[in-house]
Amino acid sequence: MFRTTASPILAVIIAVVAGSLPLKAQPTITPCSSAFNSAGMVVNKHYPHDAFFGSFAVVKHVSSVKPGSGPCDFGPLDPDIALGPGVSVSRGVALDRFGNLFVAAGNGTATSILKIAPPYDGTPTVFFSGARDLISLAIRGHLLYAADFGAGTILRFDMNDVPASATTFATVPGVFGIFVAGRDDLFVTSNAGGEGSDDVKRVTRNGVSTIATGLGFPEGIAGDDENLYVASGAVVVTVPRSGGTPVFYAGSPILFSHAMFVFEGGGYVTDSNGPAGHVFKFTLIDDDDN
Repeated sequence: MFRTTASPILAVIIAVVAGSLPLKAQPTITPCSSAFNSAGMVVNKHYPHDAFFGSFAVVKHVSSVKPGSGPCDFGPLDPDIALGPGVSVSRGVALDRFGNLFVAAGNGTATSILKIAPPYDGTPTVFFSGARDLISLAIRGHLLYAADFGAGTILRFDMNDVPASATTFATVPGVFGIFVAGRDDLFVTSNAGGEGSDDVKRVTRNGVSTIATGLGFPEGIAGDDENLYVASGAVVVTVPRSGGTPVFYAGSPILFSHAMFVFEGGGYVTDSNGPAGHVFKFTLIDDDDN
């Protein structure tokens, strides 16, 4: 599902889907980097807000980014974090409260979750293995959630358990991105509906419900107190956390959006436009501004 080029048919589909969405006030979009072809991203919520990007056989590490409005202020690049021999794919990344980095990685597909302790220059350890195709990771407290696209399941780990064991939290065909709103309260994207018919779901202990439909290739998802932000093909759309019609939020120069992260009045989206890829920063606009 990770795309670096577009077919003419896909381009038409994306244009039609974007053109059919309602509009709202437009954010400011700022290019941050042109060297991040990445399908996974996490930003440290603790100062100095360093950022991590899953990128093929390594995780790229930016020493600092600036949340909120204004310039990206990408700090100098720290050395790439090596994932070990035999790893050709890294996708979802997540940080626990101790700064440990978790990476969905593997050879060809991501079948394992690796754990790397700060300062991230040691040999990764295998936290879990045996998945079919891990796409994204998310952490809330001592709980780690993983989207296994190949199996159509969301795995749940209690990181206090050693060794780690997986339980199936929910079955969601085509599950892709995960945003954790609370303990066992998730919003996820699903690429199982078909072109232009994919959706956003809410997953809790009580089951799975669809809160938005009509999207094309939704991948990354993030949120603030009011809205969800979804990377969907060439656009970013918003959906109320209570559910509703997706609304066009951001587009050009974004071409093929992937991972999303929202933090303190601003957000970031990775984009596979060209062989090097990009990271874009966008401002958040309150609903009262529309």
